[in-house]
Amino acid sequence: MDYFRKMEEFIVSDELWPSFRNPAFIEELERVASEVYSKSTIEGYLSSILIFQQIVEEMLWVLLKDCQAMIKISLMGQAEINFSDQKNVMFGRLVDELKNTIDFEHKSRFIQECNKLNSIRISVVHGLSRKTELSQLGKLASDAKCQFDKIRSLYAGAHKYFCDYFEHERENIIAEHRANEME
Repeated sequence: MDYFRKMEEFIVSDELWPSFRNPAFIEELERVASEVYSKSTIEGYLSSILIFQQIVEEMLWVLLKDCQAMIKISLMGQAEINFSDQKNVMFGRLVDELKNTIDFEHKSRFIQECNKLNSIRISVVHGLSRKTELSQLGKLASDAKCQFDKIRSLYAGAHKYFCDYFEHERENIIAEHRANEME
């Protein structure tokens, strides 16, 4: 019964729903990434690529938590399920975990775009000591920014889908409690 109460509390309290762990800092990181990217310098390009990838890693974490929450809610009253803590999991593992959970609209495209961004980051980080010219790095940073913009848009739609689902379930629970009070 304790598990059921925790799930009800989760559904009713939107501040418990999955979200960025530090939203103000994520917003600041995004601002910094855009700012340093626009400087067209080596450090600006490198920083922006790494920051974009880290923000996307946080998006992956949130969507994975969204999926896990939806599964828990769907099983409510029938079974208890717990998921392992994903706090310190790296990008590739988060992608794999998200691949292996429930589907949502544009999930495969979201994952594909995340993998493209990660490939850009890997090529930059592991190829940095080779003869890389500023223009080449600028092109990769531009590609990373483009990927980030696509991913952010896909993330917003996916996260909204889950929040709408949680909202619908909240309305059901509130209606159920009101009906029980009237009896």
